Amino acid sequence: MASVEPPRGAESVRCPHAGTRVGGQLCLILFSEALKASSLWRFIVKSPGSSAWCQPPSIPTEGSGQGGGHRFLALVSLWSPGMRLHSRLLRSWGLHAVGLPFGGAVAEFKPQDGSGWGPIGVKPLTSISTLRTRVSQDQTCHLLTQVWNEVSGTKELWRQLCLRRWSSCKTSQMTLGTQTWKEYYLCRSELEFRMECGRPEKDFICKAIAGHTGEIDELAYISTKECRFDGQEKSMVCTVSSDSTVRAWDVQEGTEIWSSPLQPAALVNVVTFPRLQLAITVDERGLIKVWGAENGWEQASFRLPTFSSALQACEHSEGPFLLVACAEGFLYALTVPQLQLRSRTRVFPSSPTSLLCSPDCQWVFASTQNSDLGPKVFHTRSLLCLVEDEPPVSTTLPIWLTSRACWAPDETARLMVTHRNDNGTQLVITTYELRTKQSREGVDVVVQQMASFLLPNSMTPPHLMKGHGSQVILLVSGSELALFTIHGVQLAAFQDHQRPITSMWVDQSRVITASFDLSLRVYVWNKETKPPVLKSCYHLLGGSHRWASGFTHVEGDSMSIVGVEARNIGTSILRSYCFKVQRGSDDCIN
Repeated sequence: MASVEPPRGAESVRCPHAGTRVGGQLCLILFSEALKASSLWRFIVKSPGSSAWCQPPSIPTEGSGQGGGHRFLALVSLWSPGMRLHSRLLRSWGLHAVGLPFGGAVAEFKPQDGSGWGPIGVKPLTSISTLRTRVSQDQTCHLLTQVWNEVSGTKELWRQLCLRRWSSCKTSQMTLGTQTWKEYYLCRSELEFRMECGRPEKDFICKAIAGHTGEIDELAYISTKECRFDGQEKSMVCTVSSDSTVRAWDVQEGTEIWSSPLQPAALVNVVTFPRLQLAITVDERGLIKVWGAENGWEQASFRLPTFSSALQACEHSEGPFLLVACAEGFLYALTVPQLQLRSRTRVFPSSPTSLLCSPDCQWVFASTQNSDLGPKVFHTRSLLCLVEDEPPVSTTLPIWLTSRACWAPDETARLMVTHRNDNGTQLVITTYELRTKQSREGVDVVVQQMASFLLPNSMTPPHLMKGHGSQVILLVSGSELALFTIHGVQLAAFQDHQRPITSMWVDQSRVITASFDLSLRVYVWNKETKPPVLKSCYHLLGGSHRWASGFTHVEGDSMSIVGVEARNIGTSILRSYCFKVQRGSDDCIN
């Protein structure tokens, strides 16, 4: 199989994906010099093992009646990360691959009169292979550079690159600010490179942030976790402590923004609504308060009859709301920011309850650990719009002795639950899909079991569980991190920590674990494989073992990581790791 190589003298034009592997998506971007317009088409490239190579795409012309008079420049570009293009496929189209960014080829096309752009009508006027025999290598490189500069200046090219590389770019709430799609792509690529390398001082800056006089029990980001590179990016976290205060911190500067007055009791939990710039805390006696994130002003309060066992912030189509479980086994739904009571539902009598909201906040999973009572799933809307004398829409899962659970982030209603098997001797992970169904009596919850598997007998019962994508489950047992598919295939196991893992944070790009060995471990997802595979990268170290006992919590956003470092004297500090984006630095271009 012949490989695709750039011509000599093209060293200045990068081609990170030159090679021979085939499969994935190609894009054809057509530029009309006469119309000053561009269009984009996608099509699938068959693998070399298939019986026939795919033909060039059928492309409608812009102003097809007069298309024959236009000269078009076309860039065939690789969009799937790591994809390779076979020279035989290019030659069948009269093209030759050259060293262009993202891999690909450039040629001139023009429509055939009356034949459109079908497989017969696609005809290169000048292929690069022909050009190389007519002009010098320097002239060839100059032509390629000129064409690429023209192509790379278009907004649509960079927007499509962003959409294909980062699913978060598809959200309607994404904010570009003053940056262009090209600036966004280059800056975010640089940021990901630095996060994968983790070179101290070169890629990130570490700061120790002190202020609390007690132990920090919980932290949460108050800033939005979207990537921004327009100079407005800023990471902020809120913390609650046994010193009876809630505080806000500037992660990049390593400074305190505000601190609340001393509260009547120690604060034990905090959740945030970044879009509303609100933080909500609860103390050990069950007093809930709403705080403005910018100035720390108290805005509302609500008192539970007993202490709270769980707190969940939910952004719903009906409006933002707060779910609270109390020790008596009741589930409260409160409006935000007013903290007005919408519903009060008995879930597990006299049992502390844990809560988990689905990614779209349409479902709430409620469970009590190691109980013979099966966990319940509530349809959220029924908690917010409770009809008098009617219970909320819910169902009880046919399992018991539940220990851990998580939702699949890329699915709206896929739930994974760890529980004991029928005789209580082995741990099982079962995956469910949930949906609602209208019946004569009202709305019913339909539960479908998707998969189930036994955990290895040699594995310690996991104390942390997270989901990634739609198929991957991450489990922490002691100091080990293990990855499974929902069907029980073990993808990887890591033992990078010397002492037990205390906390785990997972997003689309990274996994970070915190441990009592006074380190954070950073892992990066390799998205080229299906399912994605996790790559272990580096440790982020805390302070001295003389003063600190380890990390107890870890959280992250698009540009920073924050860990809670417990001190031997019964206090805690924050340790932040902020990654740099130097916008064009040569040390991170690969």
